[in-house]
Amino acid sequence: MVARLPCKKPSMGFTHTCTVEGKKGIVLVEAKANEAELKLEGKPFEEDASRQSISNHQQIGECIAEACRGLNEKIPDINIQRDSHYQLANRVAFAWKLAQCGMPVVLLYLGFLGDSGISDVGIPFRDNDHWQRVMGGYIQGILPQSFPETRIEFESGDSVVMLIRSLPVIEVSPVGVDRL
Repeated sequence: MVARLPCKKPSMGFTHTCTVEGKKGIVLVEAKANEAELKLEGKPFEEDASRQSISNHQQIGECIAEACRGLNEKIPDINIQRDSHYQLANRVAFAWKLAQCGMPVVLLYLGFLGDSGISDVGIPFRDNDHWQRVMGGYIQGILPQSFPETRIEFESGDSVVMLIRSLPVIEVSPVGVDRL
């Protein structure tokens, strides 16, 4: 059984939209400032999880698998899954679902550059070349290297595109501050 989520316009606090090729759309932003923020792990699962948690875990896996199949029809070699690179898989699957439901989507992976104040938690991105290399390695085996920048169109006439961009930080984070 494949989980099917209803196609409804998002109402989960999305109050700001943008224009994507002349149509009302949305930009989803995943921002990172250091290498350690790019997680390789799958979705955590507790062995003593409740039935509801087990059901939720299975449904998430089915939804990501559905997105993977749908995206593979457009671009081969997509390997998003719940049990590896969950954060990336979740973002890509969500963007795919929104586009399937009639909303053009830009999925922006944004690297903040030069935040040396956070070097205690991970290697900060030095420059755009560093960010691009790290992201290229991060998506390897999960998404084809051609996936970013490729506009994927759907029968609805809507599309999804993943962009990888960077910006210098406005201000370096204070050193030694407790981080959540």
